[in-house]
Amino acid sequence: MVGEAISRLKHNGDALKLLGSSVQHGWFVRGYIRSFNDELGAAQFRFTVRGSHGIGAVRARLARVEDTWVFSQLNFEPENGASELA
Repeated sequence: MVGEAISRLKHNGDALKLLGSSVQHGWFVRGYIRSFNDELGAAQFRFTVRGSHGIGAVRARLARVEDTWVFSQLNFEPENGASELA
């Protein structure tokens, strides 16, 4: 889940304009994962990112349906505002 969020961030032109090159993520991921049964669940997490031009945070919400995790929300929050990642 976190790896997919990082990949999407690194392929998002708007986020890269704000962060610059050499995007790195922080070591700590805060959030939770809840499984309701073998096929359903929910997750939410946040981690920081840093690039050559700025820093920010990535926030994500996911749902697991039929054993597949799907992003319901994925946002990059630069120090000066927020933008949703595609």
